[in-house]
Amino acid sequence: MPFSYLNGFIATNEDAQDMKVAGDYLSYDPYGLAYRRNDPAFAAVVERAFARMAEERRLTELYDKWFLSRLPVGETMNLPMSPQLEEIFRALGTPSE
Repeated sequence: MPFSYLNGFIATNEDAQDMKVAGDYLSYDPYGLAYRRNDPAFAAVVERAFARMAEERRLTELYDKWFLSRLPVGETMNLPMSPQLEEIFRALGTPSE
């Protein structure tokens, strides 16, 4: 299972206090979004949304909201941002911390 699947499993498991993802990453998987092929209008919406979030410097805030904080359903993914994604966000305009 990729790293995020493991964290999702732990977040929803009753015995979560007894589990954690340990050790180094075995691989680095690319981040991405999937949407319908041949839909340039929707692709443009996604690109504009990411550009706006980067310009407003909200990428890290939104990542933290959905992957580090308690979700509306009560679970916490506790999935820290990878160094690779931090670099991508930095390149898009998010200040390094």
